[in-house]
Amino acid sequence: MSPGTPTRTLPWPGSLAGKTLGELAAWITDWEPYKATVGMAAINCSLNRYELPSGITLLTAADRGNLAVLNISYPY
Repeated sequence: MSPGTPTRTLPWPGSLAGKTLGELAAWITDWEPYKATVGMAAINCSLNRYELPSGITLLTAADRGNLAVLNISYPY
């Protein structure tokens, strides 16, 4: 997801190099929408780093669009 307001400049260019995943993920709570977007991207890449554990299946839900990925079916 990208912020709804486009911008040509950011106040923090070049400051991402050397930051840890945790530092960038913490930006998710920032009120600056582009920082929050970077924070969400950091969280997303950490979640998608590994395959799902065996026995966990993501359900499809046509009526929920891209939020269907949040529905997890456990085998128990």
